[in-house]
Amino acid sequence: FSTAGSRTLTAIYAGDRNFNGSTSATVSQTVNSPTVSLSSPSINFGNVTRGTSQTNAETVSNTGTGALISFSWSVTGTNASKFTVSSTTCGTPPATLNPGASCVLNVTFKPTVTGTQTATLRLTDNASNSPQTIGLSGTGQ
Repeated sequence: FSTAGSRTLTAIYAGDRNFNGSTSATVSQTVNSPTVSLSSPSINFGNVTRGTSQTNAETVSNTGTGALISFSWSVTGTNASKFTVSSTTCGTPPATLNPGASCVLNVTFKPTVTGTQTATLRLTDNASNSPQTIGLSGTGQ
């Protein structure tokens, strides 16, 4: 089983001319699953002067019962080059985040032009709602 929850299995053999029929004992399996919770669905960096930078944090928590594995992140979208994950407490991708644990992705916005700039912080992992996305926006001044 690959999705969270409990399953019960009982095998029944009807028998044939060589063997009598029988029913097995019940076997149960519980599959634990990670659940990703984000501190915010978006990060707005506000107005940032060209040539300077602003860093904001996104906290990622595993509120599920299974380990979050193959956890990685990337910045995608129109202005992805203006946003970077500048530091993290999440380890090196592909990372693991145990049940009940949290880590921080520090995202930096460094505009080189004026105007609104947007991108997406994309998280991929083994949670059922993967990938998770965080909208990134800021305005170069």
